[in-house]
Amino acid sequence: MRKGFLPACESDRKRKGFTLVELLIVIVIIGILAGSMFLVVGPARERARASRIVSDMRSLKVAAVMYYHDNNHFPPEGKPEDSFLQAYFGGRQVPASGEGTAWYAFETESSRDCLVAVNLPDNADLRRFLGKLAAGSGLYQDTSGTEPYGSSGTSDKAYMPVALP
Repeated sequence: MRKGFLPACESDRKRKGFTLVELLIVIVIIGILAGSMFLVVGPARERARASRIVSDMRSLKVAAVMYYHDNNHFPPEGKPEDSFLQAYFGGRQVPASGEGTAWYAFETESSRDCLVAVNLPDNADLRRFLGKLAAGSGLYQDTSGTEPYGSSGTSDKAYMPVALP
């Protein structure tokens, strides 16, 4: 028999399947990878939701200005009406209250003042990312537009003033 070779009977045996140890190692590796993905994807989802809220508020702000130029007053207070959304918001719907997501409303104090308000869900990560976007987006946590959103405490609403050109 040559050195380094196994007898014919042992080399003919072929393994079928994986051992328990190999399977456990693969499961642990998959678990670690999945766990790290959740750490990465979770904040990204809230960051995307915060960006969507700011984008929707800007779009509603532009729609309110167009409405003002057509009607000489801002949209009525409260949730945007379907006719308003159809005419000025491209027919897109905004989320309604009670869906566990942000929902939008107009608040007016006079014929020349209008705020787009968003009622925020109870989500600390979403509010933190909105606070980071506030300075560049013109989001405030008070109706007078003096305190940028996230500057102190946590507010259930964020406001974006509508300025007439």
